[in-house]
Order: sequence, then structure tokens, then C-alpha cells
Amino acid sequence: MKKITTLIGIFLFSTMIFAQAKISLKGLVIDSMTRKPVDMATVMVLETKTKTYTDEYGRYSVSFPSAGTYTLIVKSDGNQIYQEKIVLSAPEERNIVLKPLKVQGGAITIKGERDIQKTSRYTMTVKELKEVPASFGDSISALTSLPNVTRTDGFFGPLVIRGSDPNYNGYFIDGIPIYSPYHFGGLHSVINNNLMSEIDLYSSAFPAHFGYAQGAVINVNTVDDVKRTGGFADISLLSSAALVQTPFLEKYYEDGKEKTRNKGYLIVSGRIGYISVFVKAAEEIYNLLGKDVSAPLPYYGDYQLKFKYFLNDQNSLTFLAFGSYDKIDATLKDDYLDPGDDPLWENANYYENKYSHGQGLTHTYTPNDSLKNSILLFNSLQISETVMRIPKSYDSLLSEGINPKTKPLITGLKENISVDLIKEHLKLNAGAEITHYYFSTSGKSFNQKNDLDENAGLNPGETGNFELVDLGYKIHNQTVAGFAETKINAGWIEFVPGIRADHLFRTNSTVIDPRGMLAINLPTNTTVSFAGGRYSYFVQTSSALFIVMPHIAKAEYIDPMRAYHSSAGIEQKFGDYSIKAEGFYNVFKDDITLHRWDDDGTERYYANVGELRTRGIELMLKKDIKETENGFYGWISYTLDKSQYKTKSMTSDPENYDEWFDSAYDMTHVVKLVAAYKHNRHTISARFQYNSSTPYTPIVAGIQDTKYVDPDDPNHERWVPVSGERNSKRFASNSRLDLRYSYKQNYEWGYFNWYVELINATSSLEEFLSWDYRYDYGIANPEIRRQGIPILPNFGVEIKF
Repeated sequence: MKKITTLIGIFLFSTMIFAQAKISLKGLVIDSMTRKPVDMATVMVLETKTKTYTDEYGRYSVSFPSAGTYTLIVKSDGNQIYQEKIVLSAPEERNIVLKPLKVQGGAITIKGERDIQKTSRYTMTVKELKEVPASFGDSISALTSLPNVTRTDGFFGPLVIRGSDPNYNGYFIDGIPIYSPYHFGGLHSVINNNLMSEIDLYSSAFPAHFGYAQGAVINVNTVDDVKRTGGFADISLLSSAALVQTPFLEKYYEDGKEKTRNKGYLIVSGRIGYISVFVKAAEEIYNLLGKDVSAPLPYYGDYQLKFKYFLNDQNSLTFLAFGSYDKIDATLKDDYLDPGDDPLWENANYYENKYSHGQGLTHTYTPNDSLKNSILLFNSLQISETVMRIPKSYDSLLSEGINPKTKPLITGLKENISVDLIKEHLKLNAGAEITHYYFSTSGKSFNQKNDLDENAGLNPGETGNFELVDLGYKIHNQTVAGFAETKINAGWIEFVPGIRADHLFRTNSTVIDPRGMLAINLPTNTTVSFAGGRYSYFVQTSSALFIVMPHIAKAEYIDPMRAYHSSAGIEQKFGDYSIKAEGFYNVFKDDITLHRWDDDGTERYYANVGELRTRGIELMLKKDIKETENGFYGWISYTLDKSQYKTKSMTSDPENYDEWFDSAYDMTHVVKLVAAYKHNRHTISARFQYNSSTPYTPIVAGIQDTKYVDPDDPNHERWVPVSGERNSKRFASNSRLDLRYSYKQNYEWGYFNWYVELINATSSLEEFLSWDYRYDYGIANPEIRRQGIPILPNFGVEIKF
């Protein structure tokens, strides 16, 4: 009887517990337009007065005291309020789709030209850009984690893509050309990360609607949807950035009810760098120790503004402006130089101040979902001012100093039309543009009569090799261009033939470049693709070359440079994994090389005879995860690349003018691994790179400078290095490991994302060739030494509000 009573008691108790057990409802909140999860949405239950918020992946979870009928309400800025009566009798999962507020012009959606190219293209989202270690949270730095993207100087320098000259690359933001894409040393890009939605990297063989480039194209797509007032702040060890944004909401009445629609938005952002603070602090420490050191002080910052307004359902205006400034001031005092450095550089002063500003106004007309027409008026200004003085130089031109100032101003008008001729099967994308280049200079500079020795560089001990050039150029150039691309979809086959034509009025030169892409999309999630074409470039319109060679902009005798790209690839997707293999062969012809001097030796003349060829293969295995999942993601890649150059100039290279040699950008073998593990709020990521070195030119002899006399030490001699066969040697291979940990804490108003990085965690340093100017060539001179940034901690916090 006692056992029966006990069993009855347990049964009644368990029944009471079950009756009191709470019922849960969980799921995702999704935006109906983007099909992406909505973070920070408010989820409320009217009857229980419960309120919670979705996390960064759009997940929500609500508990109910018992089974029954409840009123569920979901709110998110920029979306219509979701309200529904739900009946719950057991735990349930339910995804909620939020419809946007009525957006002026938002009912019409057209796929842009971004979906045209399949081969030789990599796309990185803002989330991927931010999580790459040692990128300082910056887009340009993060691109170096992709196959066959390196820098000219390890951590710093412009991007080298598939072994081509960085000056061949083109940068665009929403179709506006960027002529100064990154800050001092390539450390940061000039565009705030949170203004970007994603970046497309076309390694080569890019489509016909891109001009102004021969090597690769980096195309930045900015945010084009603001639903609520808020912003971001990112504070790190080296710089701080901020962004604020707000929509333009308008109330209206429909069927007697008050409603809200989105008429546009405003975004303002900027960044300031403070590396100079740390450099100045280190300088003060050295001064306290009795060392007279004046280290280079870099200053930089940037700003961006984007404004969009819907005039009506079919027309909108978008204004985008961005700019940057960079300044560095360095004096090489005696204690700053190493004992073996060239003593003639003592107290040399170098000052550089750069400012850039770009802007564009776009009118977009979308009468229906098959037609889109946009007209872009853009303007780009760069001001570069340099002062250099080498007081101990034997040449009076260098000892007195130079002060060139250049100001390229570029203005253009572009129209683009996209038409779906046969829905999902035939699409035309065409456009035309006209561009005016006004390049001006002032101050004085010099021309060198003979090419500099690769190891000695600018030699202050030389006399008679430099000619004074009084700058005062005011040069005008105009170009017109047009392109057409047709996208044909027929079952598994996707074919995109294209053509581009450009004309330079100064030389009356016209180039016509056919380009194309063919892709076979098999039902097995396999894509086989081919792309290629011709890519021409007028050097007279290059602002980068104008800054260092201003007279080239007025050269009527220089022909267009031409490049020929070809690539083929195969990609297989299976679940969250994808594997991609691609081969390429690119030839850059008609590069400019020195041909002769004019009679008075004040101006160089060039010839289109140089040639660069790059070829290689790229392999990449990638694993993705959904935004709402935990687990591993990342990629591993291997690149085999060969980059070679031939001067073909008997003037500048009489002995080896017709021989191929490895170019300065050749890095034959590169292995990269980017791996991350995400678990709820925690993300741990790592980047590893192993690469063979770029080539270098050996030193084979030394020449004594008999003019040099050290007043403090009569026995101190000065020996100048003599270089051997160009790029005939290589340093040892190099590897580097970078680590990152981030922790994201969500709040009802936004989130905090704390992160800490160990850059170059293995303290790997790269080899370089060191020449000691105190001694002649011998067993110990030159010497292979190591340099670079040792292990460097970086930490910061990103705030979304």
C-alpha cells in the first residue's frame, strides 16, 4: 500500500511539473528583400508583456507559461510591423519574414553588371574582410589573403596581382575611378569598411565595362540600403574610424491609413590614424638616452559621404564623395643612420604631403524591372607635394633640394544602360563616357641622365647625372570611350561577348578591344569557364605616372600600351565546400622604356618596346558556413606564378635588351591558409602564408669614392656598390602566421565586438641585401640580413549602435 501511495505521489508531482513546463518558440527573423537575417529586431508577446531581441544572426527565442493563444509582434526599423495570433500547444520553430516599408523606387530591382563575370573573380563580403587576421580590419589588406595577391614590401606597398605591375591595376567605387586607393604605405584603404557591402577582385580578364586598367580591377560596392538611424565606431591601436547613417522617412496616407516610406538616406564616415603618436614617443625615449633621432612621422586620415534620394518610383539621385590626406616628414639625423649606411645621407630631409578627393553624382532611371539607365558625373583631384634635400650631396641640385608639386584633376561623364531583351536569356549592357584630364605642375625637379644602380639607388656622390627641370606644365587630355556586352543564357551555357573602344585626342589614337567570357554550368554544381581579351591603356592619362614623370602626359609620340589576357578555370561545389582551379597567361606589350634624351639633356624620350609576361595556376579549397551556424570556415590556396620582363631597349639595356629576366614582382610559390572557428559570441581565426621570395640583383664589386672625407674620422672611407646581373638571385623562402580572437556581445541597441591580434606571431623576418659603405666588396660585404616587423600586438573594439 505504501508503494502504491508513493507511485501515485510521484505521478501527481510529475503531472504538476509537466503542466507548469514552459513552451518555447524560436526561429529566425528574415528580411523579405535581402533574404538575410535581421539583427536587433524587437520580438514581443502582448499577453505576457515579454520582450526580447534577435541576435546578430537573426535568431530569437521566447518562452510561454503554458499552451494557448498569444499575440506575437516583431518590429525592426525600416520594416513593416509583423503581428500575428499564434496557437501554441508544444515547443515550435517558426521563421518570420519582415516586409520593408514602402521605398520610393524600391519596388523595382534589376541585377547589375556584377553578375556577368565568373572566371578570374573573387568576392569578399564585409564580414569576411573584418575577420581576416593582420588586416587591421581593412579591406585592401584583407585582399592579400586571396590567391595570387601580394604586396611589394611584405606588410606594406601596393597590391601585386598575378605578377603584374601595380600601376596597371584599376580601382573603382560604385563605378567612380579611385586614383589614390590607399594611405601611406598601403596600410589602410581610403574607404571605411562599414560603408562597403562587398569587394569584387577581378584578377585579370575583366569585362568590357571596366576601363582605366590593364592588370586587375578592384571594384568596391557600397551600402545601398539604410533602414534605421545608427552607425559604427572602430577604435584600434593604429587608427579610429566612425560611421553614422540615417534614412529619410516620409509619412503618407493610403486608404485613409497613415503609412511610412523610405525616401533615401545619408551616410557620413571617416578615419584618423595616429601611428605618429607611437613613433614620436619612441623618438623621445631615444632622445632621453642621448641619441639625436628624428624618426619619420606619418599622418593620415580619410572621409566619406553618401547621399541618396528617391525623386519618385522611377528616378533617384545618389551623391558619393570621399577623400584622404597623407603626410610624412623625415630628417635622417646621424644617430638615426646605422654605422654602415651611406654617410652622405646624413641630415637629408624628405617631406611629402598628399591629398585626394573624389566625388560622383549619379542619376538612375528604372521604369521597369527590365530597363535601367544611369548617368554618372565624376571628378577626381590629387595634390602631391614633395620636398627633398640632401645637404651632403656633391651635386648642387640635390644639396639645394627639389620641391615638385603635381595636381592631376580628372572629370568625366559616364552613361550606362542595361536592358533585359529576353528575360533570363538575353541581356544587353552598354555605355559611353567622356573624360577630361587636366594635369598641372609647379616647383622644380630633376631628370637623371643614366639609370640608377639597383643597389646604390640615388647616389648623392654622383655629379653631372642630374639636370634641373623647372616645372610649370599645364597639360590637357581628352578621351572618349564606349562599350557593349551581351549576356546570353542558353541552358547550361552562359556566353558574354563584349567590346570596348577608347580614343585619345592628343595622339589621335583609337583602340578597339574585344573581350569575352564563356561559362558552362553543369547540373552537378560544376562550372567550367573561359575568359580573355585585349586591354589597352593610354599612359598620357595615368595620374600615378604623371606624379613621378609629369612630362609623359604631353608626349604625342607614345602609343597605347596593350595587354592580352587569357584564363580558364573549373569550380566544383558540394555542400558548404567548393574547390576551384584556374590557369592564366597574360602578356603586357608596348610598355614604355627609356629611348633617348633630347639635345640639351633636360627631357627623356620613351619607346613602346618593353614587354611583361605572367603565367601560372591557382588552386583554392573553401568551406563556408551559414551566418546562423557555428563551426569552421575558411580557405586554403596554392599559387604557381611566373612573372618575367624584357626591356627590348638598346638604349637603356644594350647588353640584355632581348633577354627575359624575372620581374621584381615574381613570387613563384605561395601557399595561404585562412581558417576560423566560430562558436556563438567567440571567433578564433588564423592566417598562414608561405612564399618564395622575389628576386634581387646581386652586388659584384665596389668603387671607392675618393672625394669623400670624414672630418671626424680620416680613416672612414666610402665605397659605392656595383650591381651584377639583374634579378638573378633569390633570398630564402619566408613564412608568417597571424592570429586573431574576437568576442561579440549583443545589446538591444547594437553590439560590442572586442578583438585582439598577434601579427607575425612567429616573428618571421624577411631577408635583404645589406651593403656597408665603410668597406670594399669582400667576403663580409655585402651581407644578407633580416628585417621587418617582429611580433606586433593589435587590439581594438568595434561598436554598432
